[in-house]
Formats: sequence, structure tokens, C-alpha cells
Amino acid sequence: MKYFLSMLIWFLVVACTTSPVTTQNSQLQAETPIGETAEKLLIGSWYGKYASDFGDIIEFISVRSSDGTYIVKFRSIDSEGLITQQNEKGIWRVEGNRYITNTKAIAKPEEFAPVDAMDPFYNDEYDIILLNDNTFQYQHVLYKVAFTAKRVSNNYSFPKVK
Repeated sequence: MKYFLSMLIWFLVVACTTSPVTTQNSQLQAETPIGETAEKLLIGSWYGKYASDFGDIIEFISVRSSDGTYIVKFRSIDSEGLITQQNEKGIWRVEGNRYITNTKAIAKPEEFAPVDAMDPFYNDEYDIILLNDNTFQYQHVLYKVAFTAKRVSNNYSFPKVK
């Protein structure tokens, strides 16, 4: 149940960082591309992690394809070291300086089950704060929580748990 609540909160602010950053003003940094250029930069694999409100460590690997689809793998590690995983897949796009995801299915951990695509819970918009070859920082439009992800190789897997 604790894991489910962690993931539920995460889905509300979905997707990335070593430490969430909350900002009052998510102004685009000067070197940050928008639109089609941003989409091209986002293609590939990105890794991030953050601590949930419950103290769990949430890690994710987002893989975005040029056809507009994505898969995100989540791993949650609670204070006792219990590891749970969940995956989601859907479609993504960039409109101006806005990164948009629409989750279509969720798997715990392997078999995907469709979600109600009309449910706003599965549709998220983020302001792009910073995007370059190695770093993607973005802020959820509604919840004002910012995340950071770092580009990783396409065969990247979660780090070993100590």
C-alpha cells in the first residue's frame, strides 16, 4: 500500500531527478531549445531519481522514441530496502516549451494493462526549464514540482542497490 501511494503521488507529478526542485517561476533558460528541436534532443534514454514524500527513493529510466512513444521504468526502494518496480508506456510530444505525456498502459512489472486515456491523472504537462545534450529539467504545470534527468546509454539499467 505504501508503494502504491508513493507511485500514485509520483504519477501526479510524473517523471525525474536526483533532487526535486520546486520553483516559483519556471522561466526557460536561454540555451533551451523548444518545439521540434527539443523533441529531437529528448529522443533516447534518460535517468533520474528523487526521494518521495514517504522517504522512498524513486528511480526511473525514460526511453523516448522518435515515433512519439515512450516507456518509463520505475524502481522504488523503501526505508527497509524493499524494492518494487512498475513500468508505463504511452505517447509524448513537445509543444513550444511544454513537454506533454499521455500514459496508455501500466505494468507491474511486466504485463501491461491499459489505462483510461481520458482520465486527466494519466495526462501530464511540464514546462521545460532546461534541455541540452545531457540534462533535462522540467516542472509539472499544475503541481509546480521540478525534476531533472540525465542522458544515459540506451542499454542503461538501474544501479545496484547497496
